[in-house]
Amino acid sequence: MNVDKYLNSEIKDLLLKFPKIGALLDEYNIYCSECSRGTCLLKDALVIHNLDKEDEKILVYKIAE
Repeated sequence: MNVDKYLNSEIKDLLLKFPKIGALLDEYNIYCSECSRGTCLLKDALVIHNLDKEDEKILVYKIAE
């Protein structure tokens, strides 16, 4: 998966299309799968939850697998 094209997608849409993303986010204490709104963009979820740059790179890599 090319993550770059999904960074501007709403998290709820991504979770429906790629359910494994929810578990990956949970590993980093980003519980978007439990949020009832789900309107945050993937790129914003990474910023809002204050991941350091190294963890962000690792998470994006895992999502892309």
